[in-house]
Amino acid sequence: PQQQMQPPPQQQMQPPPQQQMQSAPAVQQAYALTQEDEYVLRSSTNMQTRFCQSMPKKMAEDVGKRMNNLDERIRAGQVSRDVVGQLVNYCQALERNDVNTASSIQTALTASHWDEHRQWLQALKWIQDHAKKSLQ
Repeated sequence: PQQQMQPPPQQQMQPPPQQQMQSAPAVQQAYALTQEDEYVLRSSTNMQTRFCQSMPKKMAEDVGKRMNNLDERIRAGQVSRDVVGQLVNYCQALERNDVNTASSIQTALTASHWDEHRQWLQALKWIQDHAKKSLQ
């Protein structure tokens, strides 16, 4: 006669809750911010202060939420060095009021990194659009 094999109990397949809780903080603490990361974080805050004041309230709030996503991802080490380098150039361009260069950088980032970073890339577009309006 054939014996039926029973699947193991579900408990054995899941790690104990303590192990899940212990591993989460270690991941966040493992990343040390670079000077470029810190520059982008400071500059993005300055851009929001500078350009969001002239935006409609809902848009400014949305930009704030999206830029918080960028902040969190940079602090967690989830933004590649290449992308951070391009963000440095974007921020520097806006600080010089060079909206055309900022726009080119944002377009390139969107073309190559939209799937991974769409949330905060949209905020960059809105910021540069407002920068262009405020400089005309």
